[in-house]
Amino acid sequence: MRKKFYRDSFSVLTVLLLCLAINQVTQANILSEIQPVNSYSKVIEVLPDGTGLRISNPIYFSKKDTVLFHIVKGAEIFNPTEESNKKNFWGIIKDVRNAGIYSVHIIREINSDTIFFTTPLRELEAEGPGQVAQLIKIKTFNILEIDTDLSCPDWDPATSAGGILVLFARQKIILKADIDVSGRGFSGGNPVDISTIMDTSSACFSKDFLFDPVYENLL
Repeated sequence: MRKKFYRDSFSVLTVLLLCLAINQVTQANILSEIQPVNSYSKVIEVLPDGTGLRISNPIYFSKKDTVLFHIVKGAEIFNPTEESNKKNFWGIIKDVRNAGIYSVHIIREINSDTIFFTTPLRELEAEGPGQVAQLIKIKTFNILEIDTDLSCPDWDPATSAGGILVLFARQKIILKADIDVSGRGFSGGNPVDISTIMDTSSACFSKDFLFDPVYENLL
C-alpha cells in the first residue's frame, strides 16, 4: 500500500510539474506600454582575433545576453579628387567595405568595457575611415503579444547608436498594433541631382551628405 501511495504521489507530482512547465512556455508576454525594447552601445573597437568588442556602455549588457552586432557605415565613395573627367561618379559608392554587416551573438564574458562572445565574429575587412558600429541588446520571449505601437530611438550620430528595433520570440509574435521605425535609422545623405555637383551651392556639400566638407575648397 505504501509503495502504491508513493508511486501515485510521484505520478501526480510529475503531472503538476509538466503542467507548470507548459504554462510557463505558453504564457504570453504583453508589451502594452511604450518602452525601449532594446539597449544600445557604440562599438569602440573590434578585437583583432574577432572574439569580441570594446564598447562605450557595458552597463547595459550582462553575461548570456543575446546581442546584435551591426556595422552602420563605413563605405568608401568617389570624391572630387578622383574621376575628375566623370563628375557623375562623385558620391557614388566605390567600395562597400564592411558597411551593413550584422550578426547575432551570445555574450560569454564581460571584462570592464570588453565583451567576449561564445562564437567569433565573421571575418571582416580592415577597418576603413569612417566605420561606425553598434551593439544592441535583444530581448527574447516565448510568446510575445504586442498591443501598442512599437518603435525605436532615432539614430544618434553623437552616440553612434539607435535606429534599429530587434526582438526574438521562440514560438510566435501576436501583432495587435504596428511596428514602425520609418525614418529612425542612419539617414545617409540627402538625395540630390548629382549632375549639379559643379554648382558650389549644391546641397551635396551640406554636412550630413556623404562628402567631407573640406572638399568644398576644391571647387
